[in-house]
Amino acid sequence: MLYVALIVGIVFVMGSLGLIAWIALKLFRSSAEIARVMTDAHGSTLQTLERVHERNMQQFQLMADRFMSLDFAQFKNYQLAESAEFGGLEEPDEGEVALEVYTPGGGVIPLGEVLRRRMEGEANEAALLAEDFPEGWDQQGSNR
Repeated sequence: MLYVALIVGIVFVMGSLGLIAWIALKLFRSSAEIARVMTDAHGSTLQTLERVHERNMQQFQLMADRFMSLDFAQFKNYQLAESAEFGGLEEPDEGEVALEVYTPGGGVIPLGEVLRRRMEGEANEAALLAEDFPEGWDQQGSNR
C-alpha cells in the first residue's frame, strides 16, 4: 500500500507540476501576445508622430521660405524705424531722393523718371486749379 500511495503521490505531483507548467506556458504566450500587440501599437504611434513631424516641418519650411522671400530692404527699413530716435527725421540729400511705392503684398515698386514727371505734372495741375478755383468758389453769389 505504501508503494501505491507513493506512486499516486508522484503522479499527483507530476500532474500538478504539468498543470502549473501548462498554465505558465499559457500565461507566457498571452503576455507575449500582449507584448506584440503593444509593440505594434507603439510602432503605429511612432509612425503617426513621424508623419505629423514631417508635415509640420514642411509647413515651417514653407513659412520660412515666404519670410525669406520678403524684400530685405523693407525689413531693414522696419528695423531702422524701430530703432530710430523720436523726432529724428533727417532730410535726404537731393541726389539720394528715391520714390518707392509699396504694393498691398509688401512689394516695392521704384518709381522711374516717367512716373515722377507724371506725379509732378498732376501736382502742378492741382496747384493751378487751386489758384483759379479757390475753396468755396461755387458758394459765392456772383457765380450763380
